[in-house]
Amino acid sequence: GLAALTTPRPEIGASFALAALVAAGLLTLLGRAVLALVGRIARHGPLVLRLSLARLNRPGSTALPVVVATGTALSVLATVLFVQQSLDAELQNSLPERAPSVVFIDIQPNQVEAFDQVLARFPEAVLDQRAPVLRARVSGIKGVPVEEAAIGENVRWTVRRDRGLSWTADPPRDEPLVAGSWWPEDYSGPPLVSVEDDVAEGYGVGVGDTLSFNVLGRTIEATIVNLRREIDWSRARIDFVFLFSPGLLEQAPHTLVSTVRVPPEQEPALLDAMAQALPNVTPISISEVSRQIGMVLGRIGFAVQAVASVTLGAGLLVLLGALAASRRQRRQQAALMKVLGATRADLLRHFLIEHAALGFLSALVGLLVGGIAAYVLVGPFMNLSFAAEPGTAGLLALAAVVLTGLVGAVSTWRLLARPIAPVLRTS
Repeated sequence: GLAALTTPRPEIGASFALAALVAAGLLTLLGRAVLALVGRIARHGPLVLRLSLARLNRPGSTALPVVVATGTALSVLATVLFVQQSLDAELQNSLPERAPSVVFIDIQPNQVEAFDQVLARFPEAVLDQRAPVLRARVSGIKGVPVEEAAIGENVRWTVRRDRGLSWTADPPRDEPLVAGSWWPEDYSGPPLVSVEDDVAEGYGVGVGDTLSFNVLGRTIEATIVNLRREIDWSRARIDFVFLFSPGLLEQAPHTLVSTVRVPPEQEPALLDAMAQALPNVTPISISEVSRQIGMVLGRIGFAVQAVASVTLGAGLLVLLGALAASRRQRRQQAALMKVLGATRADLLRHFLIEHAALGFLSALVGLLVGGIAAYVLVGPFMNLSFAAEPGTAGLLALAAVVLTGLVGAVSTWRLLARPIAPVLRTS
């Protein structure tokens, strides 16, 4: 409820609440399943294992709420860690391999030759991309003003402010057409536009429809002639949602953007040389941007991990509450086992195995749900590669086993010193 009420976009808060309910239901189902499986396995194990694990499925057992509560905490923590590891892998490994070293913007058309001359002074520097850029705003869709048009929420960002437009005679590489055809290389007629298919779907337009753009105060209407596959922004390339045919737009005042690949040791010298020759050109160091993003993600990850740790503390409180609720049963069981010849070491081992098993089952359930949640967030939502480290899952599982085992052992230590007779008389 708080998520839905305090989020600027209520649908996001509602989605979070729905996902939390689904996760709780999934955790409960998984908890029941693993407890039933443990019950089957325990029948064929050693005596001490059978006695310890049989308690998890006894009538009135508190094992299920403990597994669900602790599993919830671990699933939140696992989701945060797995997503953070995937983002770190993207920033530190994948992105540097794909992205250029430096992006130069605000290059004037008459400065292209000077720009290339500076670049030629660095033999290992390679010009990766160059494209003209012009700022404009979408003003109409199929003749309807954008303020009145029905636009999908997922693409509304394209009409909130000016967008970068470009034009080209050749189709962009690695962006196949999903509808329509590309204009001829020597085309010089009325404005034509190529649109990303995801944006076209959000606009409710297709090949043959028109889009209007406010370009420097002048309205230009262009006909959609093809739709391109959704842009993969993780490639770190110069891409445009709207690509125009050459002709009209290139006559308007515009700038160019260029991407350059250069060895890291030569990047400072290239930036200095470019600043002296073309002081109006603005360089953007991708390595520095990646470093800054990594720092921000690290701080966000630390904050969310702190929240997840509070959730983990809540799970431990549920565990302690469950131990308190079953204290009488465990006291009676300990007395009965003493009568049958069990030593204090036997009883301690028995309870330690029981609570370590609870920790292992909680970790199993929590890591499974957390892994699924992280995979969905990183894959379908972020369009990145899932790159969680197995060692993290192992450490979380080990921590859950050790923690629940110790909590169980400490809470039952006093029970082991109780004399048998008073317990049997009050049973």
